[in-house]
Amino acid sequence: MGFKAVFFDLDGTLYDYDRGDRLGKEAIVSYMKEHFGLDQDVTRAALSRAFRESRERIGYDSGSTHNRLIRYQMMLEDLSLPIHPHAMALAALYWDTLIGSSSPEPGLVPLLAALKAGGYVTGVGTNMTAMIQFRKLEALGLWPYIDILVTSEEVGTEKPDRKVFDWCARKAGLSNRECIYIGDTWGHDIAGAENAGMTGILYRGKDRDPVPEEERILSFEDCLREDGIHLGKIRLPYHTGS
Repeated sequence: MGFKAVFFDLDGTLYDYDRGDRLGKEAIVSYMKEHFGLDQDVTRAALSRAFRESRERIGYDSGSTHNRLIRYQMMLEDLSLPIHPHAMALAALYWDTLIGSSSPEPGLVPLLAALKAGGYVTGVGTNMTAMIQFRKLEALGLWPYIDILVTSEEVGTEKPDRKVFDWCARKAGLSNRECIYIGDTWGHDIAGAENAGMTGILYRGKDRDPVPEEERILSFEDCLREDGIHLGKIRLPYHTGS
């Protein structure tokens, strides 16, 4: 059976999440310095405590675990600082900074355009709250190329739970084995997809990830070749023939 859909992780795969997260946190540090005179080490330590506390309360398998408003509320409470209006201001600042500084990974847009033109279903299966992921896709200019979005908030659990991957295939009207899933982490993305019966392909990834280099996508810029669309060791024809 041939592949008919290609799904992508969002954060760290479609754009550089680490860079955006770093800039967002720097903006939070600057805000706390300006409004409360706090040293950056104090703010960063409070952020770390709030992150741990939010995970302990919410858990690790819900989209709400990523909610920055909750984290900043906890941080302000921990520091005995007023919640309003600062928690909402901090959440808006973080996401505006991260999203505003982000751009699609090199070669991604031509790859998505080629998949769409070839008749493949294209989608995103992602951990995170839905509203933020909608905003990211809009700011990145990727909505014209995306047929399907599944968020962990929507399905009530996080990758690597197979429910996220099952819903990707279900929305596409396909079996899981007809779907490819591309992501930047081994555990959440590749192992999760393969446990759900999809074919997982690592995008770059870290040295510790147990995937041979030839089975990874090192750059989306290398995916489009004369003989087809190359996704790691998989070659897709430019047209599905359907």
